[in-house]
Amino acid sequence: MRKKKFTGYYICLLALHLLLGMGAVAGGFGAVMDPSGESMGAWRRYAFQPYVSSGLGIVMMLWIVIQVIVLQSVVALHVATFLLGMAVTLAALILAWKQREPR
Repeated sequence: MRKKKFTGYYICLLALHLLLGMGAVAGGFGAVMDPSGESMGAWRRYAFQPYVSSGLGIVMMLWIVIQVIVLQSVVALHVATFLLGMAVTLAALILAWKQREPR
């Protein structure tokens, strides 16, 4: 049996898993400690927030399209993630439209 070399890919994957995992644990801890989200600034309104959210939704949809092209197959998770990206984009654009209307 051949031994596999521990390449740089494994180090990158390990670093990504650790960073993402620590971020998720920190966010979960913050949500448990203050469920209202006020201490983390979760309910502040920023003028540019709808545009950032719509951009992230578009990026999510593009990512799925690129995945489908590269993999040359479509599974249910692709469809669900694409629809989620579309929902995020539409919700953000509706929010942006409502913020532009005079009150």
